[in-house]
Amino acid sequence: MAVSSLLFSQQKQISFSTNEGTWVSLDVAPNGESLVFELLGDIYSLPIEGGRAHPILSGSAFQSQPRFSPNGKLIVYISDESGSDNIWISKFNGLNPRKISNRTTSAMLSPAWSSDGSAIFVTIISYEGFSSFAEIWRFD
Repeated sequence: MAVSSLLFSQQKQISFSTNEGTWVSLDVAPNGESLVFELLGDIYSLPIEGGRAHPILSGSAFQSQPRFSPNGKLIVYISDESGSDNIWISKFNGLNPRKISNRTTSAMLSPAWSSDGSAIFVTIISYEGFSSFAEIWRFD
């Protein structure tokens, strides 16, 4: 049996409704009209006045910590879609996701855009034996 078949056979789709979440990372669009947030490893969009949240990035990968670009056209987020934490960007609606970094052994936290949108900064946690250290990296 192929690995992809095995993984597919282990997936189970659920649906749920909630009006609250804990340990949620969110960001408000520069135009103030909507926000993006993560909940249970998926990223949602929600009008600023409230209402129904719409999933924009979902699936078996764990997506987290979405941040709008300064012009509001893109979001940056952390995803393990490639097998380990990496920086990804997509359009604000989740379309055209693209991997920016190519790390295989680090944890990534707190992505942030430069004020002009030309770069992304992220905290990278690296491990050496029983020690770990954090650095801030820039990706153009």
